[in-house]
Amino acid sequence: MSRRPTVWPMAFGPTTAAPPLTVSGSIWSSEASGTVADQTGGVLALPLPAVANDVLAARLTVEDRYARGATTNVVTGDDDVQRTDERTIRGQLSLRPRADDRVRFDLTWLRNDSDTNPFALVVANEAAGVTSEDRQQPWNRPDQYPSTLDFVNFETHVALDDRWAIDAITGYSRFDLTQKFDADLSSFDFLNVDAAGHDGIVSQEIRAAYRGESVDGLIGLFYSEGDYSFGFRGSGIFPDGMGGVAPFNRETRLLEEVD
Repeated sequence: MSRRPTVWPMAFGPTTAAPPLTVSGSIWSSEASGTVADQTGGVLALPLPAVANDVLAARLTVEDRYARGATTNVVTGDDDVQRTDERTIRGQLSLRPRADDRVRFDLTWLRNDSDTNPFALVVANEAAGVTSEDRQQPWNRPDQYPSTLDFVNFETHVALDDRWAIDAITGYSRFDLTQKFDADLSSFDFLNVDAAGHDGIVSQEIRAAYRGESVDGLIGLFYSEGDYSFGFRGSGIFPDGMGGVAPFNRETRLLEEVD
């Protein structure tokens, strides 16, 4: 399931809502057979009207998505293996010190918390008469993929005159993901793997724009720096290829820096 939250434009001036706080929202729910059994969710927006003579505007948007899949783990009895469970919070703040667009500051913050496993793996068992369409898992450790995402964006716009303007954009994002899964894909506790990924990016852009009667120009600088890491740890036993089993306990971690 994929759904984008409703977008409310940032508004200034007397056309904004008169009350100090207005609330808009939506809730949806549906049921189906097959890959998705049921899904519910909602969007809640709290737009704050402009205050202080068209100087300040703010908005807070909250989106929930909830789904329970039709995949069943026959060992643990869980019937929500293929699931969507996440919340996204977005805050926006806009400041115009001169009550016009000559000087403007815009701040956006986004936070996403997810405990989603939308691509559950199913296994067929011809001896038991189980096909992939039955959407069953026979292993003893349920998959888990919790993740968090943080994003901050700060934009500055300054119009020097009718022709020249300077813009600066500062961005930051961080993504953390944990993966826990039954690597032997069986009802026995042979091999479990825990993996983790972390991404962090900082960027800065500065540009000057010129708008003439017949010629427009743009010049700027952009810088980005990111740290990316991914690692996993597995423990248990696995076939050694010669009719026996061998112990497995390994940890691997990768780190990459990009400028």
